Amino acid sequence: HQGRMHVDIMAFPNQYFYGKTLKILPEYCKVDQESTLEYQLSENPTDLEKQLIGKRIGYISTKVDFESETSKTNSDEARWIAKLVDTYCKIYKTNNRPIDFNKTIGIITPYRAQIAQIKDELRQYNKGYENFSVDTVERYQGSAREVILISLCLNRESQLDSLVSLSTDGQVDRKLNVALTRARKHLIVVGNEVLMQMSPIYWKLVKAFGRINKT
Repeated sequence: HQGRMHVDIMAFPNQYFYGKTLKILPEYCKVDQESTLEYQLSENPTDLEKQLIGKRIGYISTKVDFESETSKTNSDEARWIAKLVDTYCKIYKTNNRPIDFNKTIGIITPYRAQIAQIKDELRQYNKGYENFSVDTVERYQGSAREVILISLCLNRESQLDSLVSLSTDGQVDRKLNVALTRARKHLIVVGNEVLMQMSPIYWKLVKAFGRINKT
C-alpha cells in the first residue's frame, strides 16, 4: 500500500514494476485522490499551461544536444525543464496554492553536469527557481514532491546502459521506479523520443504518458 501518488501516477509503476499489486491507502483515497484537476487558467494562458492543467502525467520529446562535449548535458531538455517550472509556478499562483521550494517541485536528472545546466536555465527567470531541488535519482530516494520533472539527458544510445538499472531478476528498472514514484500530483518526463524507443521500458513510458504538444 502507498499513500504518496495519485492513482494516475501510480498506474505505470504498478503495471510494470509491482505486478499490479500496489494499492492506495484508504485514508489517502479520501483526502487527496480527486478525480479531476480543478485549476483555473491565468488571464493570458500559454498553450503549455492549458495542457498541463489537465494532466497528471505527460511526456515532452526533446532534441539531442550535438554540442555537448561529454553528452552529460542537454540544453534543450534544460530549457524545457525551466519552462515547466515557470508554468507550474504560474498555475499554482493563479490558483492561490502555496509554493514551497522543499515540497512543490522537484527535478531529477542523471548527471551533475545536467544539474548545473538546469540551474543555469532556472536562474534566467530571476524568480528564485534555482532553489527548487535538482538532483540525481539516488539522492531523491525517500523524498517526494507535488510535481516531479525528469530530465533524462539523452544524447547517445550508449547512455541507456547507465540509465537503465534492472533488478537481479531483470524485471524492474529500479532507477526509473524510484524516479516515477517521487511524484504526488504531477509527473512530466523530458527526453529524446528516438533514443527512448531503443529501450523497451522507456518506449512503453512514452506511449503510456502521452506527448505534450510543444507548439
